[in-house]
Order: sequence, then structure tokens, then C-alpha cells
Amino acid sequence: MSNASGTQSTGMNVSSNVLFHFTNSLGHLVNILTNEFSPRYCPEYTLGEENGSAGRGKAKGPQFAFPMVCFCDLPLSLIKSHLAHYGMYGIGMHKHWGIMRGITPVLYIHTKSLLLGALKSWANGEPAERESSIPFRINRRYDDVMNVMRYVRLYEGLEWRNGSCNEGVKFYDEREWRYSPVGISSIESVLDRKSYTNKDMMEEFTARLKHKYALHFSPDDVEYIIVKYEDEVLPMVRHLKNIKGGKYTEDQVSILTTSIISANRIFEDF
Repeated sequence: MSNASGTQSTGMNVSSNVLFHFTNSLGHLVNILTNEFSPRYCPEYTLGEENGSAGRGKAKGPQFAFPMVCFCDLPLSLIKSHLAHYGMYGIGMHKHWGIMRGITPVLYIHTKSLLLGALKSWANGEPAERESSIPFRINRRYDDVMNVMRYVRLYEGLEWRNGSCNEGVKFYDEREWRYSPVGISSIESVLDRKSYTNKDMMEEFTARLKHKYALHFSPDDVEYIIVKYEDEVLPMVRHLKNIKGGKYTEDQVSILTTSIISANRIFEDF
């Protein structure tokens, strides 16, 4: 926001030019740096499911799981709760890289929003249209709705995480950006509860995502590499030097090493 003189406000930023992705282990972080990002199916409660809980941890899993890689654009000073919740390891990518690859802020919506009614009408079609629609149109409508739903998230509601349901989570505070594969087939774009709870089926579909829809980046796109402890900084440097037997040049490794920061330091200094 600019003031009357035309200069920029010096107030605290609530967004960043960096998109952060968090994970829960050093091994997962090294895997991302080695093999790029791979979408995974994430079960999420959709519109209409937000009141379906029978108490903390007792609700059924969500109806659907969508393929995605999740990011947030919070500045370092505001990512502490994300680190605590999603994992003390992470990678920060330049936002321009994300925009060029179609990574998009999610659309937050609540049950009183006019958009909810519009989405439901779009999904179901008007009665006369349902009677006259041919299967192709019905399938096309379903695909369009599911493509939108991949980028819709509840303002606040239930969270399914590690096989348990948490209530009253305010997702709006997460400032989520999301990558969901472009050109994905209908059968791959969403899994129902029966499919994503089937271990063999999940492994098969996740392998497809990894093979066909990896989200690529170069070392120049990386702004931050977050490890949990200070004593993991040097091991990470060694990992960078060894990744794919020379995937990164010596100069790129030197630049990447300057981007390493520990979660402990973030908690202490920001």
C-alpha cells in the first residue's frame, strides 16, 4: 500500500515473493532436490462435508483425494506455525517460477458464500439440462467441476491428517498456493475414498503422478533450503554436492549453500 507521498508502506508484509513447501524429514527434502516435486493425492473435506464430524478423530475420511503439491507464500517471520505443523524441513522457491508453472492461490470459500450455490448448480446442472444432456456433456461438466474443486478449500473446517480428523482449522491463515497437474486424465484427477484408502491403488496412482507430472525446477529457482537443526547444514551441503552425481554445477552448489537456514534459527531470529 502506498501513502500520500507515493512511497511504499513499511508495514509488515503478509505475503512473500517465495513459495514455501514443507516436509517432515531430511530424506524427503533431499529427494525433492534430487528428483523435483512429485504430486501426491491429498484427501480433503470439500464443500458440504464441513459439518460431518462426529468429534475429534472420529469422522470418516474425506470423500475425495486430489493430486497436488502445496505451497504457501508467507514470509519467514510468519512460517513458524507451518514448520511446527507440516514439518521442520522445507524448500522456498521463487514465486515467479511458480506462476510460470501454473501454481495458483487456492480459492477459500465458506458455506454462506454465493459461490457455493453456483458451484453446486454447475456440478448438478439445471433439471431440464440434466434430462437432455448426453453422456459426453455430463462427463465434461464433471471434469470441469473437479478441475475447479482441486483449487477450492474451506475457509475453516475439518482437516484429515495422518488418518485422523482435526476440527476448527482455519485454512485461510495458510495462504496456500497449489500445483495440480495440467492435462491430467479424468481417472487420475480425483480418487474417491474407496480408492485412496486402498494401499495398492494409491501406490499405483502415485507412481503415475511421479512419472508423468513431476514439477521441475532448476537450482536458480531455489531461494531457501530449510533444515531442522544447525548441525544439519553441513550434511545438506554434502548432499547438494552429490545429488545425481553432478546434476548441479560447482557454482550452483556454492549459491545453494548460501540459501540453507535452520528451522531453529527461524524460531530464534524471526
